[in-house]
Amino acid sequence: MEELRAGQIADAVKGKLIRGSAEEVANDVCIDSRNAKNGYLFCAMVGEFNDGHKFMKSAYDNGCRIMLISKEEMAETVPEDCALILVGDAMYALQELSAWYIARFKMKKIAVTGSVGKTTTRDMIYAILRSGFNAGTSKANLNSETGMPLTLLSFDSSMQAVVIEMGMDALGQISRLTEIARPDVAVITNIGYSHLEKLGTRENIFKAKMEIVEGFDKSKFLVANADDDMLATIDRNKVAYKIIRAGKAEDADVRVSAVENLGQDGIAFDLVCGGESHHVKLKIMGEHNALNAALAAAACRSIGMNFDDIISGLQDIEMTGSRLRFVEAGEVNIIDDAYNAAPESMISALKTLVKSEGKRKIAVLAGMNELGAVSEDSHRRVGREAAKLDLDLMITIGNDASIIAEAAVSEGMERGKMLHFDSRDALADVINDYLKAGDLVLLKASRSYELEKLIDSIKK
Repeated sequence: MEELRAGQIADAVKGKLIRGSAEEVANDVCIDSRNAKNGYLFCAMVGEFNDGHKFMKSAYDNGCRIMLISKEEMAETVPEDCALILVGDAMYALQELSAWYIARFKMKKIAVTGSVGKTTTRDMIYAILRSGFNAGTSKANLNSETGMPLTLLSFDSSMQAVVIEMGMDALGQISRLTEIARPDVAVITNIGYSHLEKLGTRENIFKAKMEIVEGFDKSKFLVANADDDMLATIDRNKVAYKIIRAGKAEDADVRVSAVENLGQDGIAFDLVCGGESHHVKLKIMGEHNALNAALAAAACRSIGMNFDDIISGLQDIEMTGSRLRFVEAGEVNIIDDAYNAAPESMISALKTLVKSEGKRKIAVLAGMNELGAVSEDSHRRVGREAAKLDLDLMITIGNDASIIAEAAVSEGMERGKMLHFDSRDALADVINDYLKAGDLVLLKASRSYELEKLIDSIKK
């Protein structure tokens, strides 16, 4: 964050400086006192379980000398030299500060959302942007109503283009994020079934994701998955903004074809746009990532990047988190894809497993969360597809994954090739009893299962 004075911050958030100097300077921001350092602005958030005001002294001791607070009576908990800005709500004030801050810069802003694939697509866009611009991207997985403002505040005036991620689990959230960031380009990877538990229908998920184009005019672009049935309903003749469709569909503006799953060696595909065709080979595993690459290419084309820079950038991607990551664990190799899961990505990961090198192919699967009414059908679908693949062993964990096992058996998978455990920890205690030198093991589940913790057990 570029240096901001306490007086500037107070004006930006329409707060009142109730103590300290208006000239006090902050050069970064935090919402957790444990992350506080000299020169940080501390925002005392009031949440469902924690009240940041209780940690004001801790933030001060760690170096913070400017704070956003909503409880004036807590001012006495920190020394007089701390500048305190009183606001109605610290989270809203943080959002307003980030909106004011980012509006000062002349940079292209690309925002990405979608049910699955948004972080990978964001990583791809950032890799491409770096080949042509001084670029910025979201910190880690900061894509929420508090996380995205922290991302925006991490940018500076030297950046020419940035990509940010927008997540949601309720209607109205992306609307607020869009109001804050005011992107030039929006990317929607797909309308899937994640969050169905909270939003009820895919139509509501579609409505929530489409909030990303609120306020768009003819100067703005929406990059949409051409293969998604709901996104395909958007009529480019009836919207104020421009649409670029990317996918396998014949009428896609940026089309991907001839996709090859090369297992642990990655993927290869043809990328076609405006009469130009490029054969692309990426070291990223998972054939579904060809579509993510097309979406990323389309987003960067919309801001004027040429195909050579786009292809060059894709070769230099660095993935966030446990996404089809190849890990060597002694005499066993692991495909760590434990970051998240949906039916499509789980099936794609299984296909990548069987096409990769290994004496035996072993899949360790746990459940897929937030699928609501389609949860059982989704798990059964994965089980049916798993039965069609040449797996040597499938290990399932938890109640939801037991449905995968049931469906696999009904589709013809041998029971002798299957094991089931009630919990990850139960498997961790004995997993090495089932592994042999040269095995290749896939770890795949929703984030809450933390299957990546099995890696340490395997290494032991």
